[in-house]
Amino acid sequence: MGSRRVRRIHTEAVVLASFEVFLICLGIIVEPGVYHDGLRRVFMSPGLLITDYVMEGGLGAALVNAGMVGLVGVLLTTLCRIRPAGAHVAGVLTMTGFAFFGKNVFNIAPILAGFYLNSLVRRLPFREILTDAMFGTALAPVVSQMVYGLGWGWAPATLVGIAIGFLLPMMAPVMYRNHNGLNLYNMGLTAGVLGTIVFALKSGFAAEFGPVLIWSIHRSCWLGWMLFLLFGSMCIASVVWGKGLPRNYALILSSDGRLPTDFSMLAGWPATLLNMGLVGYIGWAYVLFSGGAFNGPSVGGLLTMVGFAAFGKQPRTIVPVMGGVLAASLIMVWGTASPGLQLAALFGTALAPVSGVLGPIAGFLAGFVHAALVMKVGWFHGGMNLYNNGFSAGVVATLFHGAWPAVAELFTRIDNLLQQKPESVADNHRQGPRLDPEVPVEAE
Repeated sequence: MGSRRVRRIHTEAVVLASFEVFLICLGIIVEPGVYHDGLRRVFMSPGLLITDYVMEGGLGAALVNAGMVGLVGVLLTTLCRIRPAGAHVAGVLTMTGFAFFGKNVFNIAPILAGFYLNSLVRRLPFREILTDAMFGTALAPVVSQMVYGLGWGWAPATLVGIAIGFLLPMMAPVMYRNHNGLNLYNMGLTAGVLGTIVFALKSGFAAEFGPVLIWSIHRSCWLGWMLFLLFGSMCIASVVWGKGLPRNYALILSSDGRLPTDFSMLAGWPATLLNMGLVGYIGWAYVLFSGGAFNGPSVGGLLTMVGFAAFGKQPRTIVPVMGGVLAASLIMVWGTASPGLQLAALFGTALAPVSGVLGPIAGFLAGFVHAALVMKVGWFHGGMNLYNNGFSAGVVATLFHGAWPAVAELFTRIDNLLQQKPESVADNHRQGPRLDPEVPVEAE
């Protein structure tokens, strides 16, 4: 039993590490002579939302940076002696995805150190807050913006990063209670609140800045095919590896996906891999047919979708949300190919539990509201919270968690009134008023 467990831990960690090493090697091959210069530009970028590292440093540098950041996540799971489950896969792939636009090994380090300090002070094993630590690197641009955007140097930036990492794990459970698991990106909501406070404090020192838009379209075809093959390999591996795949995948499709729901524990890895590939293809098709571009941010969105397909997302629950975002894109002023709304369709699938718990109509409406809200909330934190969609989704999920039961009850009562038979109403009129038998009828 023990040796089999060790071998399984080794296998899952190696698969994740192999993917990250593949990205590094691919980046070196794609741009063999210039990727290191591009990496320097990536490392010295403030990294505010939305900074496409494919545009900032080149495709090779973006791939190498993504692989390096992802390896940090794999290394942390290995050092903590954790068998990678769905939450850890989501954490590693989210780190990898956002390393295409905003994260690098330097600006995430102080935040991770803050999480470790938190575990020491609270006398908790670091492994208990490891996934929070991986997701908590959402505020990595706070560090790089202080160093390279404001010129304040590494000393204050490191201290602020450590403070952020120390506070986030204590704030996250409080934020969760607001939406009760209807927002898969709970750390996005947490980082949005803390990032808003940090932005306000920085603005008090005359440090005015805000979100940016550095958006590449030059390597869209190449990246699109890379993702297509990646998602296909997941589907093929699930079929080759899996036994009882239809039965196990049915368990995933029947799940509401409320946070936390680990599909690898619910249905096993083969069914989870199939789900990851299918969710990836749905996002890929949306980018293609909506006129979007395959670039750093959209690759980040797709990898995050695929990661959370092991931890709450599945086709039945993400399609209504994406449909709501698409509907909003068609009738609002921005359009389907708008960078913000393209990312809203991908990252907005954080609201998948709204569809799973409250129904597809609620999921559609949540996606519609999210599309409008996410275009505005970035200014609250100055672009320093990379999980801007998680921030918006947290607000929307809180709204639906609080208001939807009352709305559903209202519509249920209206439906019951409409279905009442007219004959029963007429019978009531013919029978006249009902008399209380204990009250005597006065003689006329």
